[in-house]
Amino acid sequence: MTEREILQRLKKLRESSGHINENTIEEKKRKDILKRKWITYFRENIEIYINCRMGFHCYGYQTFSYHLMNEAEQYIEVSTRGLGKSLKVIGFASARALLYPHSKIGVTAVGSSQANENYLTAFMQELVLHPYSWLLNWLYTHKMITSRETDKGYQVTFWNGSIMYFFPCINSSRGKIIKKYLIM
Repeated sequence: MTEREILQRLKKLRESSGHINENTIEEKKRKDILKRKWITYFRENIEIYINCRMGFHCYGYQTFSYHLMNEAEQYIEVSTRGLGKSLKVIGFASARALLYPHSKIGVTAVGSSQANENYLTAFMQELVLHPYSWLLNWLYTHKMITSRETDKGYQVTFWNGSIMYFFPCINSSRGKIIKKYLIM
């Protein structure tokens, strides 16, 4: 093929691209509808999102407690030592931050040492770096999740505008405007 023939073929493709644009508009609408359906499904079944999409596999009772946390306005769980309460709450908070853009989530602890431990161990080492959750690991390595230390604790910022705060439940932490508190 000569250069002239190649240019003529490219010109024909450009002229016929109007038909392709109509298909891409319809395809975009179809994909948008499918995305909305998946987001709605995952918002109603956050335990499936945590298990399947985030890759954070848990036992049946933990899956059931994720479902109850999502349904109830106030959720209280009495658990013994060694059941991974901190990790479970932080996994749920991460899922909420991913599913609901521009949300502010606070993870509080009794003292500042426990709040720092929740961030450094449960969130960073176990969920992000050790990857119990491959999705959070991928987002962190591609700089879609950033974190920084603040004067009262730690702040994790997601690419979709969601923010997670890790701070102690003390008088100096008053004044934080947060829509959802997860107290441990």
